[in-house]
Amino acid sequence: MREFLLHVGGFQCLVGALAFIFKKDKYLSDYLASCWLLFLGSGVLLDILRLNGVLDVFSTGNWFVFFPFLIGPLFYLYSKNMMRAHQKLELRDLRHFIAPIIIEFIFNTLYLEPIYRPETFMDQDGFLWLRFVVLFSFIASFYFYGAKVIRQLLQHNRQLDDSFSYKNDYLTLGWLKWVISVFVFSYLTPPFLSMLIRLFSEESLKPSVTHYIHDVGVVIFAYSFSYFGLKQPLIYADYLKMPPEEQEAVEEKQEKLKVPAEKATGLIHRLDQLMTEKGLYLNPELSVQQLANNMEISKAELTEVLNQHLGKNFYTYINEFRLEEVKKQLMNPKNNHLTVIALAHDSGFKSKSSFNAIFKQYTGQTPSDYRKHQMQDI
Repeated sequence: MREFLLHVGGFQCLVGALAFIFKKDKYLSDYLASCWLLFLGSGVLLDILRLNGVLDVFSTGNWFVFFPFLIGPLFYLYSKNMMRAHQKLELRDLRHFIAPIIIEFIFNTLYLEPIYRPETFMDQDGFLWLRFVVLFSFIASFYFYGAKVIRQLLQHNRQLDDSFSYKNDYLTLGWLKWVISVFVFSYLTPPFLSMLIRLFSEESLKPSVTHYIHDVGVVIFAYSFSYFGLKQPLIYADYLKMPPEEQEAVEEKQEKLKVPAEKATGLIHRLDQLMTEKGLYLNPELSVQQLANNMEISKAELTEVLNQHLGKNFYTYINEFRLEEVKKQLMNPKNNHLTVIALAHDSGFKSKSSFNAIFKQYTGQTPSDYRKHQMQDI
C-alpha cells in the first residue's frame, strides 16, 4: 500500500512540475512551483528506491538532510512572486538557501546515521540532542517561512483594494492556506507523534503509521497544489504582459508622489465622466491599471487621487457606482422578472457573495428585503 501511495505522489509531482514548465505563458512563479514539486518528487523517488532495496539512502549518511529545509524558502519565494507585479529573483533571495547548505555540511561531518528515521529518533545513543536540533530547526523553518507567507498574504489582501474592483479566491490566494496546511500536517505530525509516544511510553510509534501519514499528505498536497497552482491566473496580468520597456516606464512612475489639488480636481472630474458616461464600472474585471491606462496617467497617480483626495480605495470607489446601478435597476418595474443576482451581474458585480456583503454594508438590508420595501413604497 505504501509503495502505491509513493508512486501516485511521485508521479503527480513529476506531472505537475512538467505542467508548470510547459505552460504557454510562464513566469518566475511557475518555475519556482516546478522546482518545489521536483524537490518533493525527488524525496518520494528516494523513498521508493529505498523501499525496493535499490538504494539505501539512509545508510549513506545524511546527504539529503537539506531537502526539507528547502521547502520553506521555495514556498516563500513562490508566494512572494505570486503577490507582486514584477516577478524577479533578487540577489538577497539567495540567502534563504545558505542555511540548508550549512546544515548539510555540519550533519554530514558530525553525524553519519539517519536523522529522519522515526523508529530510532529517541534512542539514547549520545546524538539525541543533535536529532532534536534538526527537528526543531526544521519546525522553526516551517513556522518562520509560514509566518512570512501569512504576513505577505495579509499585506497582499490589503493592497487588493487599491488594485481591483472585485475579489475571488484566486485573487486573495486563499487556496494557498489550505494547501500549506496539508503539507505542514504531513511533515510535522510524524516526528511529533513519534517523540510524544517515546516520551510517555516504552513503545515507539510503528514506522508504518508515520509513513502513511506522510505519504497520504504528500499525495493530497501534490494533487491540490498542481490543480490550484495551474488554475491560478496572473494577479497582475496587466503589468506582467506589458513589453519590458513599458514595464520599466511604469516602475519609474510608481514611486509615491503628491498630486497637486488643482490637478486632482481635474482627474476626479474625468473619473466621474468615465463612470457616468462610459459606464466603465460595468466591467466586472476592471482593475486600477486598466482605468489608469484609460485616463493616460500612472497607477500611482490614480491611487493617490482616490486615497488622498476622495478618501477611498479603488475597490470602494468602483463598487459604489455598481451599487447605485443595482438600486436603480431594482426600482425599474421592467426588471421585475429578473432576479437580484442577475441585476447585480449586469451592474458589474462578479460574485454573489461580494455583492451581498457590499449591499448590506451600505443599505443595512439584504438585496431581497430592499427590493421588497422599495416596491411597497411605490
